[in-house]
Amino acid sequence: MRFKSSAHLDLVAPILVEMLKLPREPRETIGTYRKLLIEKMCRELEKLIRIDKSKAAQQIALAMGLERDLSEYSWAERARLEDAGSKQFHFEHTETVYELARSLNEIAEPTVDAVASVLARARVTWITTAENDRLDRQFKSRRPDWREAYRHAGIEIIEIDETEKG
Repeated sequence: MRFKSSAHLDLVAPILVEMLKLPREPRETIGTYRKLLIEKMCRELEKLIRIDKSKAAQQIALAMGLERDLSEYSWAERARLEDAGSKQFHFEHTETVYELARSLNEIAEPTVDAVASVLARARVTWITTAENDRLDRQFKSRRPDWREAYRHAGIEIIEIDETEKG
């Protein structure tokens, strides 16, 4: 499970079900509000899920002698990485916010299970700024298959061992 706690998914999925039931029209009022709520929920999932790292980013982190494993630093802690002398890291929504929101909006009849299956795809990864530049050249936010995009950009991920972090 990508979520740090199954309780997080159990709490967030029903909220998103209700958001998906909000009307899409009129766009200039409730439709825009609905869109922003869903996108914000997808973006903020980064606080609830485990963080991966690329092999290249991990090598830089090891060379820097960071206090903790790179995967233990949140986006909010990026200043610590920069203070340590490196602006070489990029916090990447591996499964992009755009793709998560798009998938949620495609659910015809929102249920907790349907929403949870989309949310389970949420993923963030520390990569290098060079890796991010390569990725952005072709796959900015529209990335239906993040694994293919990462492979194409030459990014190798060290995925969290679910049994170890449980």
